[in-house]
Amino acid sequence: MLINLFWLTNLILFAASSFSFVLKEVHRKFSLAVAQALLFLPLLVVEYLAVALNMVPDPEGFTILLTSQNLFLVIWSTAARRLNTAMSAGKPEPTIILNLLQGAVVFLILGISVWQVLDPSFEIIPDAIRFPRFGTIYFVSLLCLLVMLFMAWQLEAFWRQLPKPRRREYGVFVVGSALVCAVQGGVASYRLTYLELANDILFLQAVFLLISWMLLVFAVLRHRLLNRNLFISRKIVYSSVAPALFATYFLLLGTVSFVIRLFGYPLEWVLFWFLLGIGGLAMAILGISEPVRQRLKFFISTHFYVNKYEYRDEWLAFSTLLQKAANEAGVLGALRQILAESLYTLEIRIWSGTEDHGFGLMVSTLDPELQPLNLTPDDPIIRYLRLEPRLIVEDPILKQSDTLTLRIASLPPPRPVLFVPLVASGQLVGCIGLGREYTGGRYGRDDFDLLAALGSQAASALLAVRLTEETARLREQRALNNLSAFLIHDIKNAASILSMVHANAKTHLDNPDFRKDMHTAIHDALQRMNKVQASLGLLRDRIKPVLRNMDLRSFLEDLLPRFSRLLPGLGIVFDCPEGITLNSDPQMLGTVMENLLLNAYEAGDGSSQVQITAIVDDPGTTITVSNTGPAIPGHLLPDRLFQPFVSDKPGGSGIGLWQARVLLQHLGATLIADNPETGGARFVIRFSPSDPSSDSVDSSPTL
Repeated sequence: MLINLFWLTNLILFAASSFSFVLKEVHRKFSLAVAQALLFLPLLVVEYLAVALNMVPDPEGFTILLTSQNLFLVIWSTAARRLNTAMSAGKPEPTIILNLLQGAVVFLILGISVWQVLDPSFEIIPDAIRFPRFGTIYFVSLLCLLVMLFMAWQLEAFWRQLPKPRRREYGVFVVGSALVCAVQGGVASYRLTYLELANDILFLQAVFLLISWMLLVFAVLRHRLLNRNLFISRKIVYSSVAPALFATYFLLLGTVSFVIRLFGYPLEWVLFWFLLGIGGLAMAILGISEPVRQRLKFFISTHFYVNKYEYRDEWLAFSTLLQKAANEAGVLGALRQILAESLYTLEIRIWSGTEDHGFGLMVSTLDPELQPLNLTPDDPIIRYLRLEPRLIVEDPILKQSDTLTLRIASLPPPRPVLFVPLVASGQLVGCIGLGREYTGGRYGRDDFDLLAALGSQAASALLAVRLTEETARLREQRALNNLSAFLIHDIKNAASILSMVHANAKTHLDNPDFRKDMHTAIHDALQRMNKVQASLGLLRDRIKPVLRNMDLRSFLEDLLPRFSRLLPGLGIVFDCPEGITLNSDPQMLGTVMENLLLNAYEAGDGSSQVQITAIVDDPGTTITVSNTGPAIPGHLLPDRLFQPFVSDKPGGSGIGLWQARVLLQHLGATLIADNPETGGARFVIRFSPSDPSSDSVDSSPTL
């Protein structure tokens, strides 16, 4: 049974080597090897003593002992290879050649171990075994000697480059490691010289290995080397707890069984399996009990590490959670999750808000009926957090503030014992309230540092999502304002045309052509009103042109005479060859021409002459609209006159030209303005030869 226990423990401890394929950093891989060595050394000591004191049968005992030595040799060689690179910052990972060499040595040792188990090549003599020269044990002993020399060389190089102030911390660790090398290397030399493995040598080897193991453990615990460059990750330690407990329990069970048999008492089969089952049940409870695991985690973090938390891991985990947070609720949820996973408390509350409007309780791990009230801007807790980095409820200084003490006492129980502000860019955007630690501990410097880091990161994220939400709201408001400006301008144009019809009706009402144009103008105005009404129900829709092939000359012949009669005093002539076609929206293009003609009419006080010319050239089709009115002021060229609400005309809205350019953008055309040398103003519309894109264009103005 003891032999089986040794085999199982060897396999469990060596299987932890598989974690090295997951770890990225060199120092973590080295830490894993050191952790395995610290667990393997006591196993070797027990096996040496068991064989030396004849506690196990000779063939099986020597076989498991040789296998354990080989596995320890693999672990120790890995630690030796990574010693300097892992404990010295800035050194790169060992080269590929060293990795391949290490892999070859590992596979060689493992292969020899399997060969030794299948075909033991040794002869049992009284209190020892004898093996042939150039056999498997001989070559393993030679490899052991080389590995121990390599580790000693690495330790010497590490000690030389270690700063003198740090040597006190690592001195005992180096001595313990050197003692391991000396013992194992000396025994390997003895085996190579005498070709035997004696029980007396095993007993002496066990004693010295036990001393070296005690030195290593003392160095790690006394100087807390787990948090130095020799750093064993908490994850490795946590994952090693269960295997270590299993191994310890099995060793105790085997020891008890051996002692019972040593004194001649029978060990009942039922009793043995009962004890084994009780141990398995205890391990299962440890595995599924969250409070037990959390208390164990707290004990390890506070007794074996300088810092209570793995700040890098918490920060990276919180950053990962924040990447998925698209709004304020997501940020607060991520903060609650990382606090629940990191801190040792079940009572977490998070308030969010502004200093002007107060702070509402947004997250709580407590029963909703027990949630405290919201915090107003003048709340004593908020006033305190504006000035201090934290509020510790049990701080004796608070007893001097009756107002703050009474306010905290008014909170429904269980009351928070620690408040931490969420501050970014000098703004208080929320606060965290934490209950007592369920471990019985008190919040200290490590907790304050972690909360400060997470709180600052969360506050920055809150400001970012609030800014994003506010930007989205302003963008929607701007889009609404843009569309409103379009609609208002359409109404203004319709009203202007109706006003002109009304003004000219008394003089030209008897003219049949005028009456026809009047009916057309009224019909167009009603259509425009209907369009405005429909647009009001679709304020969020983008402008979508309805494209069709249109003959440009026919379009102008139908449109321009009507404007000539509706705008008396505005002379309109055009020059457009036949056969020019456009893939465009006639209604939108008509609105553009209407804006340009009304703009010319109003700028020239009703007496301008407008010349419209259309040509087909290499870039596509160009329509030029020139007038003899006043020139465009220089400060409005080339693009300022196309910005909304910019106009030099008395009573002008500054919408028409902006609307014209936006509509043409949706039609795949451009609109530019200049002052020709002959006087007046000129607007040039250029249609590209390709069809206009059906995708909507951002019509947001640049104010």
